[in-house]
Amino acid sequence: MSGISQMTTPSESYKAFLKEIGYLVDEVADFSISTKNVDAEIATTAAPQLVVPVNNARYALNAANARWGSVYDAVYGSDMLPEAPASGKSLDEKRAAAVVAYTNDLLKTFCPLANGEDYADITGFSIQ
Repeated sequence: MSGISQMTTPSESYKAFLKEIGYLVDEVADFSISTKNVDAEIATTAAPQLVVPVNNARYALNAANARWGSVYDAVYGSDMLPEAPASGKSLDEKRAAAVVAYTNDLLKTFCPLANGEDYADITGFSIQ
């Protein structure tokens, strides 16, 4: 017996509650919708879209990383560096430095730069 057939549906009172608060709505006829003034990158590139308060740097960084990905953020948010455990909700400078050093070595191993350059010496990339 599959797991789906064993699932139960919500009670009618729960469905009524969800409708009352606007979470569930009655199905409507087919319709179309359009938007104006959407950046092409957002409109044409499939990726997660997160809305966050810009005055919280950590939330903004997580939103950007959800769209583009960051090996630095992935390492910072993991338990890969037991010698530099996370210390709380704000940025931990010691952990951040350990993350940058670890990630630079990781990138140097798997994505080496020309002429043996080190990621630690890079201040930016540009497309030419």
